[in-house]
Amino acid sequence: MFGERLRGGIDIVLPPGEHATYSDLTSYVEDAKSRDVEIQGKVAENIENAQERMKSVYDRKAKTSEIRPGDWVLLKDQVRTNALSPLFTGPWLVAERFGVNLHLKFIGITKGLWNSRMKERAL
Repeated sequence: MFGERLRGGIDIVLPPGEHATYSDLTSYVEDAKSRDVEIQGKVAENIENAQERMKSVYDRKAKTSEIRPGDWVLLKDQVRTNALSPLFTGPWLVAERFGVNLHLKFIGITKGLWNSRMKERAL
């Protein structure tokens, strides 16, 4: 692209200018199969390295929820009518916790929601 020669699968395995010539078809097929196995190994290794990099970046930014029953939280309003309406409603009291789900109470109303929609209320 843009004046450079695109690299294919064989160019990754063999350095430039080292393309072999074959006298019969069977030797070509055997060599192609061995190159394919080598390329698949390199591809699998690159995918594994990329997954490890993505996991490390995610783990650096991920936060665990510190919200417990008895805490007061603010609930994010996902259906805002306009830009001037408040982003969070509440405060809500956390009644129970079931894994990542929380049961909230506010003036007789009970809701079961994910903790990703909440933030702790500053006292």
